[in-house]
Amino acid sequence: MAAEQLSVYKTLVIGLGSTGTEILQALAERVKWEVGRLDRAPWIEFLALETDAAKENLFKRERPDDFQTLSISASAWRDLLERPELYDSSIALTRWADMDTLAQLPGASVDAGAGHIRMVGRLSLLYPENYSKVKNAVAQRVSRLRQLSEADARKALNESNAGLEMEARFAVTEKGQSGLRVIVVGTLCGGTCSGTASDMGILLRTILNDDERVLGMFTMPHPDLSIAQQSDAEVWKANTYHALTELNQYHLHSDEDRYKTIKYPDKAEGTPLLGKDEMPYDVVYLLRPNSTEPGDLNRLNSAVADRMFLNIFVPETDPMAFMVNAGPVALRQGRALAFSTFGLSTIEYPMRRILEALKYRSLVRAVDHWKDQSFSGDLDSELNRLGLTADALRETLLIDSESSSSIEPILDAKKAEVVRHARAGNIDAARAAYRDLSSAFAANRGDGLQGLVLDTVKKRRTHAAQVFHDRLRGVVDQYLLNYDAGPKYLLDLFAGVEPRIGELRSWQAGEQSNAVEQTLGQLQEIQSNTLLGMFFLKGKASQGLIGGLNRALNADVKVRLDQKVIEGLSDGASASGTRRMDPGTLTLISDETRLVTDRLNSLRKRLINQSDRWRMHRSSLENDSAAVNGLSLFEPSPNGSVEKEEELAVDDRQIEAHAIDLIRSWTDLNRGILPGANDPDWLRMPWSPGQDNFERSQLDRLEQKALEPFESRLKGSGKDIITRLEERRSPSFDPGAQAIHASDKARIFLNVNEPLGQLDPMSPLPRRKLLISKRMTPEFRRSLQPWSNANPGAKEVEGVDPNRVVMLEEWYRFALRGADDVREMSFATPTRFNTY
Repeated sequence: MAAEQLSVYKTLVIGLGSTGTEILQALAERVKWEVGRLDRAPWIEFLALETDAAKENLFKRERPDDFQTLSISASAWRDLLERPELYDSSIALTRWADMDTLAQLPGASVDAGAGHIRMVGRLSLLYPENYSKVKNAVAQRVSRLRQLSEADARKALNESNAGLEMEARFAVTEKGQSGLRVIVVGTLCGGTCSGTASDMGILLRTILNDDERVLGMFTMPHPDLSIAQQSDAEVWKANTYHALTELNQYHLHSDEDRYKTIKYPDKAEGTPLLGKDEMPYDVVYLLRPNSTEPGDLNRLNSAVADRMFLNIFVPETDPMAFMVNAGPVALRQGRALAFSTFGLSTIEYPMRRILEALKYRSLVRAVDHWKDQSFSGDLDSELNRLGLTADALRETLLIDSESSSSIEPILDAKKAEVVRHARAGNIDAARAAYRDLSSAFAANRGDGLQGLVLDTVKKRRTHAAQVFHDRLRGVVDQYLLNYDAGPKYLLDLFAGVEPRIGELRSWQAGEQSNAVEQTLGQLQEIQSNTLLGMFFLKGKASQGLIGGLNRALNADVKVRLDQKVIEGLSDGASASGTRRMDPGTLTLISDETRLVTDRLNSLRKRLINQSDRWRMHRSSLENDSAAVNGLSLFEPSPNGSVEKEEELAVDDRQIEAHAIDLIRSWTDLNRGILPGANDPDWLRMPWSPGQDNFERSQLDRLEQKALEPFESRLKGSGKDIITRLEERRSPSFDPGAQAIHASDKARIFLNVNEPLGQLDPMSPLPRRKLLISKRMTPEFRRSLQPWSNANPGAKEVEGVDPNRVVMLEEWYRFALRGADDVREMSFATPTRFNTY
């Protein structure tokens, strides 16, 4: 079977500000859907630049090296305001900054956004420490892309790819070279992007080669947005207008001095940053939502992410070859014909979204069942298995550490010696042997048997706790990842440990007697009885007492052993004589159980919280309308697309088998409950419900596992978007009518007045349309003829996603004068800041 082939552009994508980062995140999700993981697409480098250090996003969580905060501390900010002249040598601060405007930044530091102030955004980028960090980050990524070979890309693409071999080839540029693209994205509404858009383009030009192109995709507010809908509406419009005025100026190549006054930290004063014919961007796309409704803004951002994805994965959509044919940027009366826009509409079946919902369904179903299982076994039997019995603990404590064998045979041998001497009538020798035996129970270790028992027990008290730990691990290993047991099951089981320890603490040794001495005394009397000797009855009389001696010895040794074992189990005074108590085996076992119980309780709380998060994500994916500019064939729950696809992919038996396998795979939890010496005790670290419940790497592995039964079945179902569209045919759903309605939404995301935007009446704006689909049928092609045949005629391009059709229209090289929306923004009258 031939490998699937991808033709791609090496691309660095840069997000400016919160919106730029969000669009990059949407692009990253599209890439993950296409190739499985971001590291399988090394031809794409990401860099998110943000002035809001606290805002959460995918890059901050999962790829922190791709997230750069343009922050300035409060002390540095105060220094900038009080002594701006000190920064003239590095960034010519007093030449362009208004100190009163900068002083209006809330919080007096840059760590919570640029406060909608363009100057703050620019200063955050040019501040020497940030500038160096950003330039190095860009240069490193560009260098990696330049050095990346097709062989390296192919290797990364096919790593752990389950045998689904794919080829990766790099698209060539308009000059036949294998160059790269840099796409800068963000909104001109806020302070970060509107303040850095021009400088980012200029900075990139100082790094890139001639055949490496820069595309800017900048969104702007709808001109009808009012302060009733958005309190910052007028500020957004003013920021957009002034940012575009700057971009226009930097694209006026007739202004040969336009770069001379710009000062960057690594450039000497008076050194032009760029040549007079160089411009910050090769293409500048301007885009605004179709209305003032928030849903249209979401659809616009989604469309921008789609457009970036197409430029990387469908090289025919790259505009540069078309732009080369259109000629260089023309100028007219101080206006650069350097701006472009596009319209993008899709007909799609959101398979990625459905798979995500099915993933969360599987996780919630499995975890909810598993985490709530109560103990249902024989508690006494399980506690006995843990070794929590007097006999088991006694046996463990009486093991000699050096020989790893029990000391009881040594004591038994000495008992036998006592009996042997007594049977032989040598009572003095029997008493000596008994004294030797008794010395084994002395408090201090000495020669021979002296102090053997207590010394052994004290040395073994910690080891006995370790034996319990090992048995505990066996129980945890058996039940923790058992789908029908789990953390609550173990908590219920371990709740029985403390009462059992209480019973063991109350264990008392029997009363010690002098039966051995009494019996030896009786035997001594027999030996001195001459009458018995005359009739040869001493042996017979002694024999009757030997059995009693044996029993007395056994009882005596057992009582003494029990006493010493109880000493080992109990806490005792410190050997150093301090008031601190040395913990006995039972205390060590109790402490170990308490630690494990604490971790299990922490795990269960985290699982409850994580399950709630997954449930929330699932609900959103199953029920919310998709942010699609066009037509989505998604049906919300109940009985919607998610449920239908699950029924097609798995039956009830497979669902349960997958849940069992899913829980069993979460092996990180075993080390979490019983961490090794070098493992972090993360389940006992401070945690609250607002924090991450588990390391992202754990969840990534688990979530990928949750996808397994669905991904291959649904991706390989053989149904593409055109087939699904036709399957929806009904008296109330005409596929052809729906398709043409979706194509109507492919109109450009900007109100362009062509006569005002073009160079002259004889030079119409360059335009093109692309119809992008993995497969095309004659019937579907006919249904789109009203759109595809209208000027300019649409060119059909093979796409990479069988679940979507994309209709793309682009207009190039118009002057800002032709953008009626921009002209409307010139009338904005914000009063918050001194200057914009």
